[in-house]
Amino acid sequence: MDFRTTTNRKTYIERFRGHRLAIKVKLNDLQYNMDITRILHPTDKDLAKMERHKKEYYLLLKILAD
Repeated sequence: MDFRTTTNRKTYIERFRGHRLAIKVKLNDLQYNMDITRILHPTDKDLAKMERHKKEYYLLLKILAD
């Protein structure tokens, strides 16, 4: 499965459905990416990206629970 060939982020996240290990790996990746303390001077772009990561994180948690 190649997650890099999707057209948008929602489609990308949906393609994890049914791949529990991949979801768990992506959840860990998103947790790291949501850690604002690793960015010395966060910009509005950084904050927007963090919000996107948070939405994706909770969507993946929901998919994992299904």
